Amino acid sequence: MNDKQKAAAAAHDADFTEAQAKAWERIVPTAQVIRIPPQTTIFTKRMSLRF
Repeated sequence: MNDKQKAAAAAHDADFTEAQAKAWERIVPTAQVIRIPPQTTIFTKRMSLRF
């Protein structure tokens, strides 16, 4: 891969990852989405347990 292809792939990955994060936030209201640059996203969901 040349530098131009790497830059295009990185931009696509960033856009795709952000779209996933926004969808997760919209679909799962209790979700916590943590964005850690560059392009690392962690999806978590708060859960409550009843005993």
